[in-house]
Amino acid sequence: MTRSLRTSLVAVAAAALLSPVASSAQPAPSASAPSPSGAPSASAAPSASATPDPALTAEPAPSAPTPTEEAARTFREGRDAFKSEDYARALTLFQQSFSFEASAGTLLNIALTEEKLGKTASSLRHFERVTEMLDPADDRLPIAREGVQRVDLRAPRLKIQRAAGAPPTMAISIDDQPLAANLVGTDQLFDPGPHIVTTRVYGFEERRYDITLAEGQRLSLAVEPGARTLVAAPTADPASAASPSIPRLGAFALGGAGLASLGVGLVTGILAVSKNGELTAACPAPGPCDARGQELLGQTRTLADVSTATLIVGGVAAAAGAVLFFALPTSGQGSAPTKGSASVSLSAGLVPGAAAATLTGRF
Repeated sequence: MTRSLRTSLVAVAAAALLSPVASSAQPAPSASAPSPSGAPSASAAPSASATPDPALTAEPAPSAPTPTEEAARTFREGRDAFKSEDYARALTLFQQSFSFEASAGTLLNIALTEEKLGKTASSLRHFERVTEMLDPADDRLPIAREGVQRVDLRAPRLKIQRAAGAPPTMAISIDDQPLAANLVGTDQLFDPGPHIVTTRVYGFEERRYDITLAEGQRLSLAVEPGARTLVAAPTADPASAASPSIPRLGAFALGGAGLASLGVGLVTGILAVSKNGELTAACPAPGPCDARGQELLGQTRTLADVSTATLIVGGVAAAAGAVLFFALPTSGQGSAPTKGSASVSLSAGLVPGAAAATLTGRF
């Protein structure tokens, strides 16, 4: 009897574990059965004619891919394009993948693709960057180092320096990209093919150099500005200078030209002083000048040259006019020169960085 009782208890326990609900639970009320008060039961299911809630029936909107997922997708597409030798499309896809997730593996594939396209300068830079990003134990590090050695032999170098006598404020650009002042005279990496070097400086015409670099080439280029655009300062050279004498009217003309030249010198000097104030703000000391400062420096030097030259020429011309005016006889104006009459010859000129004036005469 004891064994039969134990068998009965095990059967009851097993039935309780397999049952989805407890045996003491009350059956749920029928959906069609009315409540005692006659109102619909709270647990009753909605009727078929009821409008469904869109929030309950609409499918959830798909979530946007994460940057990591986008990086993986574009990387796979780039790898397929590389295998198909569509290197231009592969480079675009690898660059997109790197923009989503900047990984060393993606950058290594960018360097390999650029090498295939002949972009040796950018390929070498990226190979070198990968060697800095990878751990010493990474299996990809030898691939990156071999890429550095391989592409370094193919990448051309260009050294740009100022020619003798070129203004120090001359701006240099390569393919419309400015060359920093500290890079002048140093070897720079460029991709093989055509390139344009341009020089610009205030007071001179723009000059352009068209060059073509071959793989592995080492080229040094000395550049200078174009022709000067500012003309020489006004000079006092009377038409009668070749004549052995100058009448009193010529003395007035020479003196007037000298005064006019002095006026030009004063005006340009004032402009140079005003530019110098702007130059001080653009070129703080100590420190390099920015692009605006280099332009202002060129303008200031040009104005100073013109001011100096016109003041020298004006002073000489005014003095010569005064000397002639008082040395010429008061009578016989317009007549042929006689013994004791005065003659003078004035020549002046302006060259970059210097001015000269020469006065010769006989009184």
